[in-house]
Amino acid sequence: MKKSKVVSPTLRKIFPYLPKFQIKYKGIFGNLLQTINSYLMHGKDFFEGSVENLSQIFSMAIMSMCRQEAPIVLSNNMEGALLFHMTLQNLDGPLIKEAIGDILTNVHSRLKMAPMSKTFQRVLLEVFYSAMLVDVDKTLLVLQQMGFLEDFFKMAFDSWRGLRLSYERKLFTLAMTNLMFHTKEMPP
Repeated sequence: MKKSKVVSPTLRKIFPYLPKFQIKYKGIFGNLLQTINSYLMHGKDFFEGSVENLSQIFSMAIMSMCRQEAPIVLSNNMEGALLFHMTLQNLDGPLIKEAIGDILTNVHSRLKMAPMSKTFQRVLLEVFYSAMLVDVDKTLLVLQQMGFLEDFFKMAFDSWRGLRLSYERKLFTLAMTNLMFHTKEMPP
């Protein structure tokens, strides 16, 4: 896949079996996350043209992000949030735009669960930033409908100083810039 830059017909047939590996390892991705990232990078049409394939990615992300079996290792939970983040970063078709509400609802639910660390909270907030890059108006509407708009901005700006990686700072800056220059009025 890396050399050809496409998801071959054989790899398309293998994709439905990937969740079985994740289940075998109790929701943990391990090296599977790199494989899924390759699918996302080189198979936009594979996901943007199929609700089933996109749903499978979401199910895998939720399984990882919300895993509560002992031992709970937050870095394993972060992988699910990273999968949502990678999906939003790589796909921009109508199916992903329709799914923003579901993605953000799941991330918001995980934000309210324990255990939580500052690092994991930042990774979860990055999913919201990525959603703002895909469709800022829809993201703001979803935040408002969840009653999370004010808390989101408080958490985002409280965590800003903790952004250590230049990528995290750039993502935050792009999301906030996109927000500042969006033109639609927010509903009351």
